[in-house]
Amino acid sequence: MWLALGLGESYILGRHYLKLVFYASETAFFQGALAHAAYTATPVPVWPDSPAAEMIGNVDSAGQS
Repeated sequence: MWLALGLGESYILGRHYLKLVFYASETAFFQGALAHAAYTATPVPVWPDSPAAEMIGNVDSAGQS
């Protein structure tokens, strides 16, 4: 009876160990292959030109046509 209990507990412990090892390998793969700066970082915000700069650009393009 004690042998069956020990084997059952060993099976459960081994199953949990393998599950944790699998999760760790998935995490290591993600961090190594996919979690780089270009994949996870947000793009650098680009501020729009001021209305004065847009007006100067519109005047330049209107004068050339």
